[in-house]
Amino acid sequence: MDITFTNVTMSLCFFVLLFALFKKMFPDAKTRDKLKVEKIIEHLCDKVLKGGPSDWDDFENNAKIREKAIVNMALKNGNTFAMHCRGHVADALGTNRIIATCEPTLVKELFLNKVHTIKRPERYRLAQFLPGLDGVLFQDGERWKTHSRALIPVFHASNFNQYARFMNEAAVVHVTQTGWQKEVEKDLLKSIRQLATTMVLAAGYGVDPLGEEGKQLRSAIYGYDEKARFRWAGKNPFKLLFALGWVWWDAQRIKKAVKVIVDNRKTGNSRDVGSSTNKPWKSAKTLNWIDRMIEFKFPLKDIYNEVNHLHAAHKAIAIIITFALYEIGLEKNISWQTKLREELKSNFDIAHGKFPDKESIKKLPIAMSIWKETLRMHPISLGVLRETGRDVETFVGTGDAKEKVVLPKGTPIQILLQAMHYHPKFWDTPEEFRPGRWIDADDTSQRSTTSDLKVKNAFIPFLDGQRQCQGRFLAELEFIVVLNAIILNYEISVPSTYEFMLQPDFYPEMMHPIPLNVKKI
Repeated sequence: MDITFTNVTMSLCFFVLLFALFKKMFPDAKTRDKLKVEKIIEHLCDKVLKGGPSDWDDFENNAKIREKAIVNMALKNGNTFAMHCRGHVADALGTNRIIATCEPTLVKELFLNKVHTIKRPERYRLAQFLPGLDGVLFQDGERWKTHSRALIPVFHASNFNQYARFMNEAAVVHVTQTGWQKEVEKDLLKSIRQLATTMVLAAGYGVDPLGEEGKQLRSAIYGYDEKARFRWAGKNPFKLLFALGWVWWDAQRIKKAVKVIVDNRKTGNSRDVGSSTNKPWKSAKTLNWIDRMIEFKFPLKDIYNEVNHLHAAHKAIAIIITFALYEIGLEKNISWQTKLREELKSNFDIAHGKFPDKESIKKLPIAMSIWKETLRMHPISLGVLRETGRDVETFVGTGDAKEKVVLPKGTPIQILLQAMHYHPKFWDTPEEFRPGRWIDADDTSQRSTTSDLKVKNAFIPFLDGQRQCQGRFLAELEFIVVLNAIILNYEISVPSTYEFMLQPDFYPEMMHPIPLNVKKI
């Protein structure tokens, strides 16, 4: 019996190897086209585009100038160049060399021309196969369209605006609770994330954050961290298998929590009996993602994957808020904190029912200029990946040595948001936190993409076109709500001994948690 099993196994292995060899010798049309594009990209990177492995050294090895390292690559090699990368960035991209750009005209083409938005880059599509990670940002084709139709109405400003009072009350309760001051002295981001999750449980998922369903879902989504799992594993194949199992187990916890919510809503036996007094999610006028996915008859797997996927995207808001508080907490920027407090004080009084909402945001030039300047200096990703949907012409090189090249259909391109937002040819004193640049230009509208030096498409924190971030208004509203709760209650400052240093990754993670000193007003 053992001999028979061994023979069968060897035969299967033989046929698998034979099939792989046949595919390599006689590739189909799709594979031939892909190989042709890869050869063109290899030629461009080797012979035409500037950029070498040593360009990555400062980003990888020098934490104090890491944010400058990316824009320095563009200044040295031209706005479109061959980016050689290592470490976590190479792992995420699946390659150690890629065409990168911060050229506004090329970026506009990639974002706004629909032909480049139909198909997601292969690396994004692969992310769908990780347990708990599949969601609308990684999808394409009919599946993306269906998920978008289900989810996008929830993102409308008129929907989230119905949660404004709840969000304001939740923020005030959070920042005035006993122990909050000690909490943020250790890790500001951790505290802001807890508050942001309270808001998205209610406004996004229609769950009472203080109810049993809310507590279970909060615990489950907090426990999911695929990046930490795979970073721990490194290149060790045994650890990688363990990490994959770990991620699967984390996803099962989310599945369990979501299943309870879905089953209860289908049967009308919701256990949503938390102690929250203001419950806008109970209103028939409000929408939430879980109800919409049930309405669209999504299978449970799609629902719990999307729940976790949307939470991962929403975590970006807490990072933006944290960076804004860091900037206005620095001694050199303290005047902006004072100006913000005066503006908020003149517009809001939560105790008497005057709180930030959709209409009031338009009347806050100081707050919105701080919002835009924070997004400029601290984009939520240093770069995003796109794939050309047709041949695209662009100029490469520096100075008088520029030449026209054609990037073939199917070319992966890393769009360097951070380099665009720091480029000295696009911005006046780009390394300075200067909210006034937006006020001087009479340009506190979030929709504008023009820099203070009048370069169009140089400011794109939420991307643009069909694939732009749909959570713009929720992000704006949470930002103003949280800053209003903190700045009207406290004077804040960042310890002078703190050094701002990012991890060597395109997703902004601090090497050391940001501490915040707060003094009750």
